[in-house]
Amino acid sequence: MPLKEGWTRVVGRSERFGVGQEVEEALRLFGLSLPVNPADIKRKYRALAFAHHPDRNVGDASAAEKMKALNKAFEVLTGVDPNTLGFEESDVTYFARTTPDHVIEAGGFRLEITITGGTPQDWVYAASFATANRGAYLATYSGKVILVSQEGRPVVVYDIGTCPNEIVNVGRYTYFLTPTRLYVVEDKVKLAAFLDVFQQGRLLVSQTGFGLLTSKRLQWFTEAGVKVGELTARDPIRAIYAADGGAVVQTRQHRVEVRGLAM
Repeated sequence: MPLKEGWTRVVGRSERFGVGQEVEEALRLFGLSLPVNPADIKRKYRALAFAHHPDRNVGDASAAEKMKALNKAFEVLTGVDPNTLGFEESDVTYFARTTPDHVIEAGGFRLEITITGGTPQDWVYAASFATANRGAYLATYSGKVILVSQEGRPVVVYDIGTCPNEIVNVGRYTYFLTPTRLYVVEDKVKLAAFLDVFQQGRLLVSQTGFGLLTSKRLQWFTEAGVKVGELTARDPIRAIYAADGGAVVQTRQHRVEVRGLAM
């Protein structure tokens, strides 16, 4: 996306994308389990980093490796590289000025004036209605997703590092789909599941769960992100629709009814 002249994007995001096994190992290292509140991840990281930092463990050859493992786990769970910014600011993504607002030149002197303060510049790139409070989700280019009440007040702010392709809110669960990850948030604040969805297809959401659909494969999960099963077809899947007691998956030549797959 082109930025306005004089602006640059300042980020502390990680390029690491954790697969399921990495997420499980990271949670185990932090002594946490899903669902987990993002604040708990930060709290655990602070405590463990304080205890195992090499500067506090002089002579301990394993301290540096422990810190590397902690940093890797933090990146996997948050998408933030703790080495790029001070930790208290490690989840900050914003826009900053690179050129002054005003330039005055007179008598061989140059005066540059930059106006600071206020809210850094960002853009809303996606939006979706919320079912729970008749509000809406607004997603920005920098990766922030804001749940706004029907009165227009911010309720919760999520930082997922990139603008989501889809935002779906059904009952207690909200789904943020990015090109590489699917975040399942329970009751607005708890991360219930965190899935690697790179090239896993488009998102289908119902009242009882969600699916990932590619041309020839359908994977189905509970609403909290536990995989129930999958169906692989020889021919491209053309349609999926609800039926009594399950769902129907249809290709060009076949029609299969899947019991228990509620749409």
